[in-house]
Amino acid sequence: MAKVREAFDSKFWGQYLTARAALPYLNEASSITLTSGVYGRRPPKGASTLAAIN
Repeated sequence: MAKVREAFDSKFWGQYLTARAALPYLNEASSITLTSGVYGRRPPKGASTLAAIN
């Protein structure tokens, strides 16, 4: 479970906190685009956790 938590923390929270910190600097017409890696589309065997996070 610790590995799952570590993977989630590194993949999710960094992007979340960055987007949240940017909000005061964006106007109403602005947007934020987040991208994911290939694991979100075609995960290799044994990478279901990373695929779900992506």
